[in-house]
Amino acid sequence: MFTNTLASWSRAEHPSLGYILTYFTRLSLWIPTRSRPHSLLHKALFAFVIAMFLNQVLYVALKQDMKAVLVFLQLLVYNIGVVKMLSYIVFYRQWNTVVTSVSEMELTFCLDSNCRAAVRKYSSHNRRLVAFVLLLTVLICVYTAPNRVYNQVKHLIRGEELSLERRFFYFCWPEPVAGLSGFLYILVEEMVCFSNVMYSVAWDILTTSCMATVAGLLAVVAVEFRQTLDEGTDEEKIKRLIKCYQLYQRIIETYKVSHRVVDPVLFMYLLMTSVNISITIISIKNTTSRLELLEYCGLMFGIVVQLFIYYWHGQMVITNSEAVSYSVFCSAWAACAAARRPVHAVGHAAARRLVYHAGPFNEVSLITFISILKFAYSFYTLITH
Repeated sequence: MFTNTLASWSRAEHPSLGYILTYFTRLSLWIPTRSRPHSLLHKALFAFVIAMFLNQVLYVALKQDMKAVLVFLQLLVYNIGVVKMLSYIVFYRQWNTVVTSVSEMELTFCLDSNCRAAVRKYSSHNRRLVAFVLLLTVLICVYTAPNRVYNQVKHLIRGEELSLERRFFYFCWPEPVAGLSGFLYILVEEMVCFSNVMYSVAWDILTTSCMATVAGLLAVVAVEFRQTLDEGTDEEKIKRLIKCYQLYQRIIETYKVSHRVVDPVLFMYLLMTSVNISITIISIKNTTSRLELLEYCGLMFGIVVQLFIYYWHGQMVITNSEAVSYSVFCSAWAACAAARRPVHAVGHAAARRLVYHAGPFNEVSLITFISILKFAYSFYTLITH
């Protein structure tokens, strides 16, 4: 049922990204006829979330309370939803360019019966990816939120004040946080939590789907290169080779634009995730409550899975880009003397390794993902011993 509902979000003009764009439209974040996404409700909600985030930053900076710092660091991976959406709004035109370019190339490839199946394959992958991320987000929220709210309500019913350790998203609240004020605080906190998750997931599925689409387009153009010299006159073969190379160049340009807009956010996310993993490991080590232990383990699982999704699709782009040049030389160039020199030139020009980066030194690849897991395990071993 969930997958069928998602299938109804498809758009003919956007074969692989229609599902994501429908989700963004529901959030009033995708209005292609404008240079910025405009919606009064969206503006009010986003301004509210930013205000909550700035309150946390100011509280930590002014109070210099170590407990507040630890809570703030532990929640960085969720508050990055604000950073992601700020980045999306600032680079809205670039995202529009990426989506338009990708969709136009897909529609061109769909005209060829040999490429249509490949486009449908990675479009189906994108749909499953969106369904998985949304479902995982719902499960983690259902798993962690009730336990957090239960612990807070339990202390309020006892007449106790909510301590700083039990306050997550909004530090600047009139003291004491108890009674009716405490229940109102819980409502505000859950609104901020939901908004952050909603924004963060929107950016996540857009970014990972664009990575998967770039990888898919590289796979399709590799098929085209492999078949470009199979039939026709020498002149027709060379024309098809040139046309295929022009499509490859367009994929490169689309990759460059998408890389520029995701690189800084992925770098911040990598740093915040490293800090969050460390703080969560400390919390797992120090907690004495089984419910809190399960909550921390659930959060850790969500972080690791999200990282894996990013770095898996980054690895797909690397692998498929390295296969393009090989595919050029897998064509029937030996039987076409006139095409040998152009094939040699195109094959060497296509020998590019396309890599998404998270900052100046970190590749978005499985090697980096494994390094992060090694760091987490080493840190856990250090803490436990």
